[in-house]
Amino acid sequence: MEPMAGRSSSHPSQRRYPPELKQRAVRMVQEAIQQSGESHGVITRVARQLGVGSESLRSWVRQAEIDAGQRPGMTSEDAQRIAELEREVRELRRANEILKAADRKIHPPQPGRRQRTPAPDRRAGLTGTGVVRWPGPVRRRNLAPGADGCGCEPSSPGRSW
Repeated sequence: MEPMAGRSSSHPSQRRYPPELKQRAVRMVQEAIQQSGESHGVITRVARQLGVGSESLRSWVRQAEIDAGQRPGMTSEDAQRIAELEREVRELRRANEILKAADRKIHPPQPGRRQRTPAPDRRAGLTGTGVVRWPGPVRRRNLAPGADGCGCEPSSPGRSW
């Protein structure tokens, strides 16, 4: 039996097997193990009968055991949900970058206006966000000691404020 008749690619790593074939192969392996009571060589024999790779069949059987709760690991349902959530996060990050770029175009940075620094990458182990104040003109006030209302005196004699 040809696994995928009509496929142009014959490279084993690029074959895609239909779900029905996978289910049938896993069922055949499980039935053979139940009948003989021995699991040694069963996967290789069934894989040869069906014309599929033995390692592919071995991974299908392992995943079926995980899905059935017979073996620890991530179920197919959980893996699918995680993939969906990761895809959604990528889309949201892309949309967020577009909105940030539009905001920068509408409101360009201005001297004296507080600007938010980009949030550090949390995956890199850095935390927190910072606020940067654009440097404005420096103003010096020549005040006599205590004239600013704080009541402070210069710390060293002869030093003026």
